Amino acid sequence: MSKIEKAAKDVKALRSRLEAFQPAIEKQEWSEIHKDVAGLLPDLKQKMMSVTDQLALSDRILAWAVSTEVFIHLERINEADEVYDEQAAETNYLQALQDFDAFLELLPSSLS
Repeated sequence: MSKIEKAAKDVKALRSRLEAFQPAIEKQEWSEIHKDVAGLLPDLKQKMMSVTDQLALSDRILAWAVSTEVFIHLERINEADEVYDEQAAETNYLQALQDFDAFLELLPSSLS
């Protein structure tokens, strides 16, 4: 397995961790949300940047921008949990998923 294949596999596995946020947001389990974001964000940044660095230059710029949006949405989820704002948490959760999927679409089809 090549380096990019392993990194892409790791990124895809992290998406399922992101999906696990939704029940906690719906139940307004703020400490759980905070813990989940704090646990996911460093891993996600490292793995998405690892994949991005290995993409073709033409895809790298867009992948960097899209991954940055994912990180921003996660940080906004964290901010929303601090003020108990379920709507902001839900909105940013959905946007993070959308951007995450856009990032996965940038991966070469052989990695999908």
